[in-house]
Amino acid sequence: MSRVAFPFATLRGDAVHVTPWQVRSGGYPVANARSVDAWDYGVELQLRRDLRVNWDVVQAQLGTVSRDAEFDVVVTTGTGTGSYPRVRTVLWTGRLTDGAGPVEISLTLPGNGLSSRLHVETAVILARPAQKRSDLSPGTLGARLWRNVEDLALEGDASRFPMEAVSFRNQFPGAGRDEALWLLHWHPSAIQSDFMGAVRLYLNSDQTEFLERFRTGDTLVMRMVLGGVMAEMASTILAMDDGVDAIRDADPTSVAGRVGAWLGLAFPGVGLATVREKLRSRPGEFHAALQAASRTES
Repeated sequence: MSRVAFPFATLRGDAVHVTPWQVRSGGYPVANARSVDAWDYGVELQLRRDLRVNWDVVQAQLGTVSRDAEFDVVVTTGTGTGSYPRVRTVLWTGRLTDGAGPVEISLTLPGNGLSSRLHVETAVILARPAQKRSDLSPGTLGARLWRNVEDLALEGDASRFPMEAVSFRNQFPGAGRDEALWLLHWHPSAIQSDFMGAVRLYLNSDQTEFLERFRTGDTLVMRMVLGGVMAEMASTILAMDDGVDAIRDADPTSVAGRVGAWLGLAFPGVGLATVREKLRSRPGEFHAALQAASRTES
């Protein structure tokens, strides 16, 4: 893999040292900070780490002569599925001046604003250039000199997908749905509502083989159901006149926000308007892409 060549000197190696994130879920410590098994929408996540700068190394690597440069530490978070979050938020900033000791970074994130994974970036950026510096020393305010990125998997999101096993013969008598494997209950008029409260998946307990395979996590059955759910909701919302804007502006925890995350998995790097056109002109390819994405989401 080729490395990015910056037009100015940056920090590397021993210049900046950070401790691993210490993670607490609902006040309880999480043993594996990369996979938060105890995460739940109803509890907060607390993250803490220390950052320390070796000022002699910083001066040498940046090529500064005077030691009056100042730096900002900026911590940005994003949440949701896919390889990179669509929305990022600056949650913590702190100023570093020459000779400063370790900095403690502490974050608190409400659980109802998280989904699937947490992307945390810690960056050191230039806040004030050194008065005396070499030609390669950074001189532009806001220049990013160092970064560290961590991904935390929020396990349990899929398992808490709102669902219920019921007898379709008893629950939906005479509705012509007795032999259906599942039924997704949701309202297209409420796509900005919280996903966990606005969507419910009913599984037909009369279909005993299907239900048993679903409960045991059968891969094909899980993908079949989730792929169907994703395709139903995504195609319905994209077909709305304001569907693209609704997804683009949605809260990540809303119905439209979750659908937007699914579309990001199925069509990485593709604009929503282009995705909607594919639904209209090549619906088979659209549905196949969501089927494929269900493998990652499930």
